[in-house]
Amino acid sequence: GADERWRLKPEEGKLVIEVPADAKAGAEAIARITVTPGAGYHVNPEYPTKLTLTSPAGVALAKAELVAGGRDKGKGDAEALDEKQLAFAVKLTPAAAGSYTINGNFKFAVCDRDQCLPKKETIAIAVAAK
Repeated sequence: GADERWRLKPEEGKLVIEVPADAKAGAEAIARITVTPGAGYHVNPEYPTKLTLTSPAGVALAKAELVAGGRDKGKGDAEALDEKQLAFAVKLTPAAAGSYTINGNFKFAVCDRDQCLPKKETIAIAVAAK
């Protein structure tokens, strides 16, 4: 379908969501979202990258919108932004013990020699707080 065009294909790279292993109620935890381009591809630091998150009741986010790149190629909120990697650290604080899912949309671009391929991925960060 049309949506598939906007998804990251295995040969274009890998999108990894690292959930915090030891999230505790009332304490800040960090989830990481990382894009590593495949062979022959690179992250486009000029693309206005944006990660928009929606937290469920009971989870506070340090920031609900993280941005990077664009015309000035600034790292912005990104932990890493270069041709080899794009990474965001999502700071979150669960209010109480339990399981939570933070949903979001992630817009970024990878390029090969000939063209840049904008991507739109749906993100789900599953957090189990103790």
